[in-house]
Amino acid sequence: MPVIYINIQKLKKLIEKESLSEDDLNEILFSLKSESKKIDEATLEVEVNSDRPDLFSVEGIARAIKGLTRKEMGLFEPKVKDSGFQAVIGEVPSRPYIAFGIVKGIELGEEGLKELIQFQEKLHVTVGRNRKKVAIGIHDLRKVPSTNLTYSMVSLDREMKPLGDDKYMKIKDVLSNTQQGKSYGDISVLGGAHPAILSDGEIISLPPVINSEITRLEPNTKDLLIDVTGTEKTTVLKTLDLLCSVLNEHVGSLIERVEVIGPGSNDYRKDPQLGRTKIRLNENYIGKILGFEPSHEDIIESLLRMRFGLSEEQKGEIEVIVPEYRLDILHQIDLVEDVAMAYGYNRIPIKNPTFHTEGSLLNYTLSGKVARLILLGLGFQEVSSFTMVGEEAKMFEGENDRVIKIKNPISESMSFLRPNNIVSLLLVLRENQHVELPLKIFEMGDCAFERNGRVIQKKTIALALMKDELSFEEIQALVHSFLSSIGIDVKYRRDENKYFISGRTARVIANEIPIGILGEVHPHVLTSLGIKYPVGAAEIDMDILSKMIKK
Repeated sequence: MPVIYINIQKLKKLIEKESLSEDDLNEILFSLKSESKKIDEATLEVEVNSDRPDLFSVEGIARAIKGLTRKEMGLFEPKVKDSGFQAVIGEVPSRPYIAFGIVKGIELGEEGLKELIQFQEKLHVTVGRNRKKVAIGIHDLRKVPSTNLTYSMVSLDREMKPLGDDKYMKIKDVLSNTQQGKSYGDISVLGGAHPAILSDGEIISLPPVINSEITRLEPNTKDLLIDVTGTEKTTVLKTLDLLCSVLNEHVGSLIERVEVIGPGSNDYRKDPQLGRTKIRLNENYIGKILGFEPSHEDIIESLLRMRFGLSEEQKGEIEVIVPEYRLDILHQIDLVEDVAMAYGYNRIPIKNPTFHTEGSLLNYTLSGKVARLILLGLGFQEVSSFTMVGEEAKMFEGENDRVIKIKNPISESMSFLRPNNIVSLLLVLRENQHVELPLKIFEMGDCAFERNGRVIQKKTIALALMKDELSFEEIQALVHSFLSSIGIDVKYRRDENKYFISGRTARVIANEIPIGILGEVHPHVLTSLGIKYPVGAAEIDMDILSKMIKK
């Protein structure tokens, strides 16, 4: 969860409540799924839930607090006008989408500048996926050379003045010699060119790498030009909406729109768009989820305190306007959670159950206990890993089986659902090659893949043996001992699988039913994963095995 540091006095000034006690502030933040502690007399550390990027800044926190304390309820209405700035967008294949916005009348100061940069970086890490999906540039508007902006690919031999340097440098030197260039320089380079934002011929930004020294922010900066670039248009536009709306919390501030003319003939808009959505919320649905039925008045007040708008009310249903900065609200279930937060979890009535039940373990759980005990007796160690893996998953695709990619992963190492448990065991072995061999591990859990357009989900148990020298018979003997100890008679049939060595792969058969596969892992898989030792592996379908154990 992101941790931010905010100035206590600035927060109290924004919420216009100097007398707010530390305990009251902690309680309010806790109701927003955030935990806080005082670092010193001036600074508060706040751990924010990652689904609320609007709370990554003191302005966003202040807006939420004013709602919960009934200081300001309902939708925040942004102050907007046209700016006179125009941006012409060229063809930028490596980073095709960009949005611009202006916010004027910001009171920064030293602390405010630090908090603004902190806000920017937290968005880079979370929403931006370390700048690969979205990157943000913030400039001192007064230093921008012209009201005409362009976004295009420029040669790596073009010169700019990178942030923190008084001298002009070639872009290729910026990418290779600066810290920012070393960290992010390879994200958007394409064919000897790099995306750049220009004003009056000057490069003012090299997204997603670095801004120019020309438009450097200062503590006395009051007017901001914001650019957001990325690989997904909707996320780019919503991120700009979030930034402009939250910064508009400053008293006297103003949002100004920039004309954006895209490469397409019909691609014209004004940013930020500050787009709001509407979601219909069923009151019976709230009662079903929360286990009690709050009154209509309580629901309305809770929504207003969470800074939502209401556009229409019908019997038992409310049409809720979701503000542009609430990127986390996608479905009415999200609104129910906000209603519960504003209503107060401690106010939800406690009910004793009106029925009696006796619990029992599932057959899968009982079978799993048996399997675990036997494998531990055979000298295996159990591991437990995430059901998500990285690009390694692609090596385990079958002829008709495809791996499932996660649309919005939290990191590159968790971008696919694992198609089997063997891939997870190999990743564990890769990180433990320094321990004494042989190494015998197993894992039981879920995996999923796509077959002929359908998602197939399985529960399997996988075994792996890593040692200096390995034969097929060794992993086969372990599988045989495991299944025989359960009381299942098995036989083996020669098989082929691309992640096992040809001729050293077998299908495991019980009662004429295929229940698993075993073999020696192919050297190209081991080399690709960086594993130096031979590995034998097997995987058994626990759904089938559980039924056999039950019989």
